[in-house]
Amino acid sequence: MKYTSEIIIDKPLEHVVPLYDNHDNMFKWMDGLKKVTPLTSVQGEIGSRMEMYFELGTRKFHLIETILDKNLPSYMSCKYKSFGMENIIHIYFEPIQNNQTIYRTESEYKFKGIFNLMKLFSSKMFKKKSHKYLVNFKIFAEKNN
Repeated sequence: MKYTSEIIIDKPLEHVVPLYDNHDNMFKWMDGLKKVTPLTSVQGEIGSRMEMYFELGTRKFHLIETILDKNLPSYMSCKYKSFGMENIIHIYFEPIQNNQTIYRTESEYKFKGIFNLMKLFSSKMFKKKSHKYLVNFKIFAEKNN
């Protein structure tokens, strides 16, 4: 399952990207993120890994994030792996007129075994959640000076 999400942030690129690249800020815009555990000694660089713990209502789950590529301020990609699922997200930031920034993600989910059924029944949910994260980050970035 592949899809793209995009939003315009009313702040310049040089304001937006440092907020995104600061792991401490994830808790301020990622719904349900409760805890992050580094799995490598260096964080925020290509190859670094961390475990992310989420609680969304009664659902509790964790993901392993691996940074695959990083060329900020314009691009980075990450892999998120969980039981029965793998997600690769390509993240793009692009400056546009009036000190605005386009924030775009290209997501690709791969499911294993019985979890293949999830792509049939949950594709709208995944797209909605991805868009919600973009909206949450936009709100956070626009409120932070």
